[in-house]
Amino acid sequence: MKKILFLTIAIVSFNFHLNAQVIETSIDGEFEGWEGETIFKMMNGQIWQQSSYAYLYHYAYSPEVIIYKTSNGFVMKVDGVDETINVVQINTGNSQNQGVNNQYSEVINLLRGASIIAQDDDRTFLGTLTNELNSNSIFNEIGTYGSDISSNSIWNDIGTFGSDISSYSSFNDITSTPPMIIKNGKIIGYLTVNDIISGGISPEILKAFKDEF
Repeated sequence: MKKILFLTIAIVSFNFHLNAQVIETSIDGEFEGWEGETIFKMMNGQIWQQSSYAYLYHYAYSPEVIIYKTSNGFVMKVDGVDETINVVQINTGNSQNQGVNNQYSEVINLLRGASIIAQDDDRTFLGTLTNELNSNSIFNEIGTYGSDISSNSIWNDIGTFGSDISSYSSFNDITSTPPMIIKNGKIIGYLTVNDIISGGISPEILKAFKDEF
């Protein structure tokens, strides 16, 4: 319970308000549009998440973006894309907020090497929180647990563990039985987009930080 409480506190600590009204930067790497709760990692170190529901496919490599504040929150405009979306910030990427960086590092250290186990009757193994080169990693896109077509992958959006309607899925925002995060034989959290669950953390957030594992 102490580890779950720590994880909950650390995750909440990621949410900070911005002072700047306009941010000009570029997406770090490939951009493929958005589809619900997409995470965007920026060249300035900031990480933002889509907060308004919309779907768009548009490929670009490291496109420039402008993020600006409105009365309804922050809006992101990507160069070459006509549409805009609402976004919220996950981290600041600012050296002045060393406390946030420390909290982030502690969360990653706690999760690194943990296993993901489903709460189905078989307690299905769903991979590990490890480097994407590891064959069991949920970040290995050609591996059993990182592929979007594998039946045992949380990234398979029509599968038991990735569908938004399955009770055992990380992406069902109302489920009470999402995959467990287990380390040293103990439950330390849950991999879920359901923000009501104590110790829950979104798989999309972890994916944005996959290089740290």
